[in-house]
Amino acid sequence: MDLAYVSSHWRYIGLRLCYEFYDIACQWILGLSKRLQEGRAYFDRVNKGFVDRVPETCAAVGAWHAVVHQKACQMIFDIRIQPGTGMSYGDNLEGHWGVQNRIAPMIVEMGPGSREDHLSYQFNDHNERKERDLGVSKVTTRCFILTFSQQWH
Repeated sequence: MDLAYVSSHWRYIGLRLCYEFYDIACQWILGLSKRLQEGRAYFDRVNKGFVDRVPETCAAVGAWHAVVHQKACQMIFDIRIQPGTGMSYGDNLEGHWGVQNRIAPMIVEMGPGSREDHLSYQFNDHNERKERDLGVSKVTTRCFILTFSQQWH
């Protein structure tokens, strides 16, 4: 995780504050600065100077995973109580695994450009379906409430 953190944050070096949402962020954040210092030589090859300019990092556990953590952990790391996170969910990719697992055998044989195009198509389709189904569920709920309330008045 430390390598992913360092390599993915090269464009965010100027940030003052960075939120990291991770299933076990409560454990990962412990000793992060010490691990970065100890691995400085390695991390500098990936992202030169990042260790010296790392933004303040707040760790949070996504809403879906937080419920299985201990109460003491939830009180500190649950994304829903972190200041500045708004209504963030934090486990956004979890909902995509089922779809991605089905198409994995197909995209593994593709070249990088085709793979990226196909994944973009899949994610866009997934998001459009969610948005469309959300509208259907709102209409269905509204009709149910109207029907139910008319029966009792």
